[in-house]
Amino acid sequence: MSAYRLYLIYSGALALLITGIYSLSNVYRLEVAHLNPLQLVLVGTALEGTYFALNLPTGVIADTYSRKLSVILGPCLFGVGAVLEGLLPVFGWIIVCQVVQGAAYTFIEGALESWVTDEVGEEMSGHAFLHAGQVEAAASFVGILLGVGLSSLELRLPFLLGGALLLSLGVALVWLMRESSPPYSTRRAQVGLQGYLGAGLRDMSDTLHGGMRVVRTRALAGTILLVAAMMGGFSEGFDRLWQPHFIQDIGLPSVGGLDRLVWLGLAMAVNPLLASLVLRSVRSSLSDTSPRTIIGLLMGTDVVVMLGALAFALAPNFTVGLLAYWVMTVARRVHQPLYLAWINQGIEGRVRATVISVSGQVDSLGQFVLGPLVGGLATLLSLRVGLALSSCFLAPLVALYARSLGKVRVDVASTVE
Repeated sequence: MSAYRLYLIYSGALALLITGIYSLSNVYRLEVAHLNPLQLVLVGTALEGTYFALNLPTGVIADTYSRKLSVILGPCLFGVGAVLEGLLPVFGWIIVCQVVQGAAYTFIEGALESWVTDEVGEEMSGHAFLHAGQVEAAASFVGILLGVGLSSLELRLPFLLGGALLLSLGVALVWLMRESSPPYSTRRAQVGLQGYLGAGLRDMSDTLHGGMRVVRTRALAGTILLVAAMMGGFSEGFDRLWQPHFIQDIGLPSVGGLDRLVWLGLAMAVNPLLASLVLRSVRSSLSDTSPRTIIGLLMGTDVVVMLGALAFALAPNFTVGLLAYWVMTVARRVHQPLYLAWINQGIEGRVRATVISVSGQVDSLGQFVLGPLVGGLATLLSLRVGLALSSCFLAPLVALYARSLGKVRVDVASTVE
């Protein structure tokens, strides 16, 4: 099986299973584990804290030892965390499960993108990211439907069944996944197993310093990281508050006697379908993957995210709120593969996962710093104020992208001369 096809299958399977497990996970935590609002927030804090602490080390491990190993460990840890949470719905245990799943995120992020970039080439990687985003959107739609259906039978069922399937995915990858140039292969061949293991920590240190040197010296690196931080601050506030805003402020219709959770499920289910269509259009029309093109697309996409989020925060009724929600969430799905294509341009393969992990850490830091500010204002004033503030975090990105485009034009002009 080609690396390109396996990447699409992996991305789709992961999106389907994780969405199926967690689309209504807060209902499980409220009604079965009986968590209060503060405990629900702390569950998310445990996940983000683990992500922040482990993102860079796991990226270094992927660049030093094996991207394949990291990509396999991810779904295995996800599966263990999901099954354990489904078996024991107790606050302290759920926190432990979030630590496990936070580690799972860090093993996958960076390693997966670095692996496919090495296997298919930097030029094709941008198309691979966009194609995977399209597959993930379609898979998420199926995952939401399965999650709602299984939860209606038994709220813990998505955790148990989805977790078991994630473990199966990890095991299958042991045989299906190849790594053409594993980071450890050359050094191990030179010094033998004992010497290789003895030099492991030194290699990790070299990889870390190499990755950080790229971050410090690469043109536009500061802009790339600022984009991650502001997007992280926005996503933390929005992802925590959009469902309460629909229920408490906007209101959900009573047509057909559908439960409010079903309405939320329907809203989430349509979103990946729309995203899949948009991503397909972007991918088919993207003949130029130069930095200038990618940055321009990112600017337009993030302006749509900002305006959609602001419209959602101020929506006077369900129709306006739903349309704004769909516009904003579809644009967010387009942002991610474009951002990955941008950050991967011009990075050496040996430090690629480390650099992506640094970006992930900055995103997590943005969530830590800005998320509580949004939550505090939403509690003191209103959900609308909190959501409107989170959308404003994206306003500086327009200036950052414009500045980046200016630098790219200067670099191109210098090259021509």
